[in-house]
Amino acid sequence: MSTEFVFQRIDTNATHPTDEALRFLFHVMVKEAEYEYGHAPYSGTISEKDGLTIIRTPFADEDKAERWVNDQNHKWGDAHAVCFNDPLSETGIGWAIGGWCSS
Repeated sequence: MSTEFVFQRIDTNATHPTDEALRFLFHVMVKEAEYEYGHAPYSGTISEKDGLTIIRTPFADEDKAERWVNDQNHKWGDAHAVCFNDPLSETGIGWAIGGWCSS
């Protein structure tokens, strides 16, 4: 079995979203993946992740945040929510959720 790397920007409309808001957005991503790809295991989607670990220390930019998730996340376990400096965002901070997903 292999893995697929998933990294998706999310729209929080807040510089400091609550843990509850981030977990809700993760839940929405999981439900969308299940709708698109079904409930079978090893879909290679975010629905394979057990939960969400939130990293609130901002990365310098989106690329550095994505590289960190790529290096630190594991096939089994939680996805990571990470924030990064984003000059194009109204708040100046962007958020993304990602991880390695079993396929």
